[in-house]
Amino acid sequence: MVIEKPALTILGLSAYTSFSREMDTTSLLDDFAQRFRYVIGRAAPERLAVNYPIYDFCLYRASIKSAWDDLFA
Repeated sequence: MVIEKPALTILGLSAYTSFSREMDTTSLLDDFAQRFRYVIGRAAPERLAVNYPIYDFCLYRASIKSAWDDLFA
C-alpha cells in the first residue's frame, strides 16, 4: 500500500461552553485556528449510551497491529 500525501488527522472534543468561553473572535480569525475544521453537535437525549456498541479491543489487537506494521514495512 502506498499512501500519497499523507496527513495527520486529530479528532479533538470539547464541550461547547468551554470552547466558546476560550475561543474569541481573534482566536478564530488568526492563522492558526483557520487550519482546523469545527463541528458543533447538538445533544440528543433520546440517544442513550446503551445504543452504541462496545468493542473488545483485545479481539482486534493482533490484526490492527499487523495492518499498522504493514504500513511501515
